Amino acid sequence: MAKLFELPRYIAIEGPIRVGKSTLAQIVATQMTAQRVIEPADNKFLKSFYEGEPGAAFQTQFAFLIARFEQLKALEAGANSQKRIVADYIFEKDKLFACINLTDQELEIYNRYYDTFRASLPTPDLVIYLQASPEVLKKRLLKKNAPAKPPSVRTISSRWPKPTNISSSTTRLRTCLWSTRMTLISWTATKTSKSSFAA
Repeated sequence: MAKLFELPRYIAIEGPIRVGKSTLAQIVATQMTAQRVIEPADNKFLKSFYEGEPGAAFQTQFAFLIARFEQLKALEAGANSQKRIVADYIFEKDKLFACINLTDQELEIYNRYYDTFRASLPTPDLVIYLQASPEVLKKRLLKKNAPAKPPSVRTISSRWPKPTNISSSTTRLRTCLWSTRMTLISWTATKTSKSSFAA
């Protein structure tokens, strides 16, 4: 007996930098005749962050949070939407970066806005996570680097702000990773329970 199921209308693709998210998003969007959504990249605070200026991490992360929220909110990809969307990121990634770069006090403020924003955004029907070895990713980063591009991995690593409390940062990151994993699991359970199959 054949089973009928609804194709995903909102697909998100995730993975580390230079793994191929945007390329795959373009291919999938073309095949599905869907709207392709590219993660916001412009951030006027990013240069200051790379240079390790005090307070720049919070400014940078908050600017990204707002840009990502406004972009996804404008899609109007709710349950009743008939649009097909393919995004090259998920909103949850923002919090992972926040857990790495922000102090405990900054993260407390950040979380208030993150939780409010997340509650009003649609949940992807399908998340595709891409992986590649660190060696491959580093080669792609260095190959992509050009004078007009953002700093390479070498430049960034030499100027990256050093965390003031390694233990605290590690604990917070683990908590964020666990929270994100639980979110994805709950998405899967929800989507599975709502799927309608007919003989």
